[in-house]
Amino acid sequence: MAAGAHLLFVEAIRSAEQAVELKRRFDVPLRYNFVETGKSPLLPVTELERLGFKLVIYPVSALLATARAAGDTLRELRQQGTTAHLLGSMATLHEAFETVGMSAMLELDAGYAGG
Repeated sequence: MAAGAHLLFVEAIRSAEQAVELKRRFDVPLRYNFVETGKSPLLPVTELERLGFKLVIYPVSALLATARAAGDTLRELRQQGTTAHLLGSMATLHEAFETVGMSAMLELDAGYAGG
């Protein structure tokens, strides 16, 4: 902290008890790396806050869900020869574009093109 750090991140905390010990030993804000298939326990945010964590990140949550969904979709395509029966569980093209901020990017691009 004296050198300018804003928080402490300890990789792969193994238990709530270990988190309590970290908070006892280091009087600094703590960051929790919530990785669903990692080594740290998957504690609710309210519990992590109680344990002293000021920042919780979910670096691969969407990726892990997307990877499973993509695999399932491709398996269905191979078996059925179509994805028409999956439309109800898919985003529309517009929703997908908005998820990644496509409208904002196109608007920014248009500003560069016009200027």
